[in-house]
Amino acid sequence: MLDRADAILKLALAVAAICLGCGVGYYYAVFLPSQAAAADQRVAAAEKVKAGVEHHSIEAKSAAELAAKNTYQICVGAANIDYSSRWNTSCGSQHEADVKAKQNCNAQGLSEQYCGTFVVRPATSCALPSITAEAYESTVKEAKRMCLEALKVGI
Repeated sequence: MLDRADAILKLALAVAAICLGCGVGYYYAVFLPSQAAAADQRVAAAEKVKAGVEHHSIEAKSAAELAAKNTYQICVGAANIDYSSRWNTSCGSQHEADVKAKQNCNAQGLSEQYCGTFVVRPATSCALPSITAEAYESTVKEAKRMCLEALKVGI
């Protein structure tokens, strides 16, 4: 019976060694590589998300900068339009005054030779008195400075 027990014990130890070997082999051959692959996938997914967030952040920043620059250009354009409008309005006023003066001269029956000496300034793009021109220049410069300040605050 001891011989039989010895054989059974040897057989049990052999089966245990094979099971242990299979378990260790499975652990190193299948389980660890799948864990490494899963970890690589998680790292790749995290990097992809991070790259997406950075890309979105860069796009948002670029869009914000573009919007700020467009707002600045609109502001400067409005300042220039206001400047030109005020300048041409003053030219128009001078032109109308010159036309009325010439019409009054003719209406009073003065000679055509005398009334022809009246100079009628152009209705647009005329020369304004230096005080008026300097005031308009300082106003447009101040408006452009305010546009630049708004741009700096916006960025």
